[in-house]
Amino acid sequence: MESPREVSSSFVTDPESRFPKVLPGPARLGTGAGEAKLKAMVEVARSTGMATDWRKVGDYALQKEQFATAAEAFRQESAIYRSKGQVQAALAEEARAAQVSTELSLYVSRSGKNAPSRKLERLEPSSGCYLGAFIDRDDNLKRLPFDSQTHGDVDEFQKLVTKPHASYFMYRTYGQPFPLKWARYLKQRGAFPHIAWEPKSLTDVKDDAYLKKFVDDMVSLDFPVILRFASEMNGEWTPYHSDPQAYKKAFRLVYEATRRAPQVAMMWCPNTVPSQGVEDYYPGDDAVDWVGVNFYSVPFLDNDRTRPGEKIHPTDLLQGVYEQFSDRKPIAVGEWAASRQSSLSPMPSGEFAKTKISQLYSALPTRFPRVKMVNWYDSNNLLEARPGRQLNNYQVTSPPDVLARYREAVSNPHYLDDYKAVSPRSFERVVGRTSVDREDTIRIFLKTYDQHPKVYFQCNGEIILATDEPLHWFLSTRTWKSGKNVLDIFVYDSKDRFVSKSRAVFDVVPP
Repeated sequence: MESPREVSSSFVTDPESRFPKVLPGPARLGTGAGEAKLKAMVEVARSTGMATDWRKVGDYALQKEQFATAAEAFRQESAIYRSKGQVQAALAEEARAAQVSTELSLYVSRSGKNAPSRKLERLEPSSGCYLGAFIDRDDNLKRLPFDSQTHGDVDEFQKLVTKPHASYFMYRTYGQPFPLKWARYLKQRGAFPHIAWEPKSLTDVKDDAYLKKFVDDMVSLDFPVILRFASEMNGEWTPYHSDPQAYKKAFRLVYEATRRAPQVAMMWCPNTVPSQGVEDYYPGDDAVDWVGVNFYSVPFLDNDRTRPGEKIHPTDLLQGVYEQFSDRKPIAVGEWAASRQSSLSPMPSGEFAKTKISQLYSALPTRFPRVKMVNWYDSNNLLEARPGRQLNNYQVTSPPDVLARYREAVSNPHYLDDYKAVSPRSFERVVGRTSVDREDTIRIFLKTYDQHPKVYFQCNGEIILATDEPLHWFLSTRTWKSGKNVLDIFVYDSKDRFVSKSRAVFDVVPP
């Protein structure tokens, strides 16, 4: 492979405030309605140690909008369920806790290459995150014929989103030949193929002439390829779900076959649900190059009006796999998209999609640096999906406001447009006092119960930025004074109620 190419760092600009640079109220938590009753309920739950009593605390705290108390109550309830082996009940309450919890952390984004702290896996970038997409079912794009399938026009897509993507993926049934013409088309554009390769039965996966020819074609391509073999195996909807041992044997067989193609990486990729038993299907660190996870942000879970998805932060769906595997393997978001219209909503609205785009793409560089690839599933499934699955429109090329939000999100140079690229910036968690120079920026990761929290950045007693847009939660240090600078971050919700705060001290090194 050629030497890495550094991407442009022109993304870093100074964001503008979206509302007045004045705190809307005292920076402390209020007592709130029903405080005395809530304290009494907590005492009862502590004394009985019963999950039902902690649930009562959580439900009442939510009713009174005491979100921190609600989150802790649901975590206590979950712990009781886990102690009794009731894993599904525990997971459900952990999800409720996540929706109302607040996490706030600060990071320094520094110029210069981020030296890897470990041996890189196949095709893993030393820093940054590959941009990928599925564009074959976007009716805003021309479809080009390649042998047995048609594929979206890469040039049209990249013109619309105004940034090349490092990779594009397709679905391929095991038994079909390697899509060599399409792969060469991508190679001409500097993008590598990512193939979701799906067997109809694990008995079809053998060390035979078909597998040998498939690998031979990848060798002849002489270009990177990611094989996402038999993904979402933890879901009952896949034909290779029921036998973990047979699954692992088939995965390892394919892994071994691909070792003679040095630019091919194997991705193991469950769905985010169900999370119980995912590790049963893991083939082992010695047979996996990347670990992926598929998930989607939708207004209604399983198309059920009684199960709204608005308060689910995209990273809540990523976190389980990330925490379990990111210390061992690079992580990929195998498939993700945010709905801009549900089949349950008569009128399309891009607000949900715009919010989720901002949340995910602002979070990955800081809180989830081991995510080295993210793939948008660009399809209007209201028209393109099979009957029974026509539930959401995930198109990102329209309407204009959704497209504009995606353009801004991926313009961050952390998102790589070429397999040879590396990010020009590194990210470090800030704890206490830190030295910075005038090329650095300060960023935050924030997740809370409100989908549009207001963040106030106060430097040396002066509020210099106030915004509720996650893509703008950063500050340049170029105008700060040399020496000690005190930065306070204040978080309020959309109703101007105080949520959280954080302080850090930055020593600016003179130029």
